[in-house]
Parts: sequence; C-alpha cells; structure tokens
Amino acid sequence: MLNDADIVGSLLPAVKLLPPYCYGNGLWLFRFAFCYFNKPNIFLKGGLCPYGKGNVMEKQKGFLSRVVENRYFCMFWLFLAVGFITWFGALKVEYLGVSYPRFEKTASVIAMVHPKLYYLWVIFMIAALWLNINYMYRRYDYNGKVGKVSMYLSFICIIVTKIVPHEDDFNWRMVVHWSAALLFGTFGAAAVIVFLFSRAKENKRMLVTMLLFIALLAIMIVLLLLFGENGAIETLPIWGVFLILFLLNFTDVYEKKTLKES
Repeated sequence: MLNDADIVGSLLPAVKLLPPYCYGNGLWLFRFAFCYFNKPNIFLKGGLCPYGKGNVMEKQKGFLSRVVENRYFCMFWLFLAVGFITWFGALKVEYLGVSYPRFEKTASVIAMVHPKLYYLWVIFMIAALWLNINYMYRRYDYNGKVGKVSMYLSFICIIVTKIVPHEDDFNWRMVVHWSAALLFGTFGAAAVIVFLFSRAKENKRMLVTMLLFIALLAIMIVLLLLFGENGAIETLPIWGVFLILFLLNFTDVYEKKTLKES
C-alpha cells in the first residue's frame, strides 16, 4: 500500500517540469510535502525543496524530531497534564445557582464555568498523550496501526467535546458531547491496551498491567452507575493511563524481559 511519501514522490517528476512561476499557484507544496516525508537521500542531493531550502527543512525537521522524542520533554508534558487536569477537576464551581465541592462535577460541567481553562485542558491532554504514547511505541518497537488510529480518534473526540459543549437538557448537543466524551475514553484506553496486549505474551508484567487497567475501567463504570456523575470517578482512568505511561516510558519496571527479547 502506498504511503503519503510514495504518493507525493510519484507526482514530483511532473512538478519538476513546470516553470518556476507555477509555484506561486501552490504547486510548490508538492515539493514541500516530499521534503517533509523523510526523503533526505533524495532531496539533499537534488535540492528538491522549493527555493533551494531542502537543507534547512531537513535540519528543522531533525531538530523538531529530537525535541518531541526527547525523554525529558515527554516527561515534562506528562507531569504538566497530570497536574493541570487534577487542578482543573479540583476547582470549586457554582453551576446553575448551586455550589459544588471539589471533584464533585465532571470536566464537562466545569468547562461550562471555565471555558477558557478547558481549552488548556484539551491541549495539555492531547499533547501529553501524543508525546508519551508515541514515545512508548518507539521504545518498545510497536508499529501496530490499531493503536495509532485509536490514539488519533481519541483526539478527534476530545476536540468535539469542546466544539459541542455539555448541556443539561436532553437534546442532540447533549448526545453528541457525551458520546464524544465516552469515545475519547474508549479510544484513548484502547491505544494503551492494544499495545499492552501485543506484549502480554512476552512480558507478564505488561499482562498484569493490562488486566489491572481493564479492572480499573470496570470499577469506574460500576461507581458511575452507583453514584452517578462524579468528577473524581471520571478522572480515575485518566490517572491510570498517565501512571502506566510513566512506568513504561521512564522506569525499568517492564524493561528487563521485554528489551532483552526484542
């Protein structure tokens, strides 16, 4: 199956035949895309990037790659997200004339009172998950498409919760918001569970972690059925995911057997 780089690369010879003034109409984007999709052995020799800046583009891409793949950069965003999400959930809110204690209301309700802070909640959540899930995949050489697709679907869902805010009255907005929130949790958990499952046979600790995480999700559902909407209960799986990512990425808890066999 052709990937993006192959598709762009197949179009490049035709683009090279075009006169320079055509690039002003946007056709130079084909060259830019070709440079972007990691073909340094080609464009460094032929100067295929627009305006002869292939070397600059490659250096910039290399620098950005080193930043997002840096262990401490990923760890920083993980701690930042955990801290902010916990603080956000602990906010006391007055909603519909009623004051609620800390961790009583969910993030969706708190977002109605603090909509700008919820922008940061979404940004920090996506950044921390994207950096640390990809770090986990790279560290343990996981290339499965299911995990990556699940991760990006979770991001789409959490963005939808911002576009379509929470409502108390039962209507299409309420259905869309809570469906997106539930799917965010489902796809986000799947991105981690699928990876753990792929390594469960060769690493018993990952198997135990996967089963404990699934048990945590089941406990959350039971607690929600018993006590209804609650911010602390809602945050349990988020804390669980970040704890797992921390252990996988920044400790040696799983390293002994997995890295020896891989």
